[in-house]
Amino acid sequence: MNLTLILNAALPDYAEQCAMLAGLLEKTTGLPEPEAWVFCQKEHLPADWMDTIPASQIVLLEMDAVCVEGALAVLVKQLQKDTLVLLPENYFGSELAARLAFRLKGSAQNAVQTVAYDSEQITVQRSVYGGHMLGSFRLKQRPFCLTASRSLEGAISAQPRQVIETIRCQPEKNPAVIPISYEPEPPAEGLKNAPFVLAVGRGVKNHKEMEKIRQFAGEIGAELGCSRPVVMSALAPMEQLIGVSGTMTRPDCCITLGVSGAPAFYAGVEKSKLLISVNQDEAASIHKKSDASVVGDLWEFVEEMKKQLSGSD
Repeated sequence: MNLTLILNAALPDYAEQCAMLAGLLEKTTGLPEPEAWVFCQKEHLPADWMDTIPASQIVLLEMDAVCVEGALAVLVKQLQKDTLVLLPENYFGSELAARLAFRLKGSAQNAVQTVAYDSEQITVQRSVYGGHMLGSFRLKQRPFCLTASRSLEGAISAQPRQVIETIRCQPEKNPAVIPISYEPEPPAEGLKNAPFVLAVGRGVKNHKEMEKIRQFAGEIGAELGCSRPVVMSALAPMEQLIGVSGTMTRPDCCITLGVSGAPAFYAGVEKSKLLISVNQDEAASIHKKSDASVVGDLWEFVEEMKKQLSGSD
């Protein structure tokens, strides 16, 4: 089992990233010495960037502009299957962990506090239900892609460090992909305070359907949120996740489309003043918790709502 740390030296929270990973390593058992892979923009490394890394072996990955899409393309090609990948819990790390695990058919967990490894699987612990409980999760599908909890902060040892390889990364350009910027105010803050939320679940099957939902949300003036299956399928970024491990909302109105109503998700919408659910499964638990429910196909609901809003027959 290889242990790889992923850091982004192009972000202002670089020191915090190192501290998070150091904290998780202190609570990790049964693993080999880590190797750190550091993404950076050429000639823009912090002066003391090497001194804060919790690993002695470093691979430097130079890019013109570090973004999730570019890092994802590099890691998919470079990482071995038998690898445990540790990333910091920030916008870059959380989205990258989920999408990397999906691409490589591995496992992902966010905000991890401890890791234990045996020859077949790893067991991780993280806070659940709003931090009121500590849950244990066993992961079997490799590679394992984990983000260290923001609450962790480990000491950085004074060990010798060396750059064993420098790779100049030039991912293939894909005009259909728009790199995500991390400079503006995080979208999760808007989702948290939005008066109108449209939340989608596994009823949305692919990127094409997801784009239709995004357009629909814009047409009705709603902030878009998602359940965990949508995020884990890389159809939406982590900052749009609703629930105990994402954003807790309290809108005036929330419409859920294709959401089953798992407790972890429902905790994020239960304070809605008006909760409307649309799911073709009449036994879906979300129906019992909603103020109004529609048992039917979500796309039929979307089309009918468009007609009503446009005033057409």
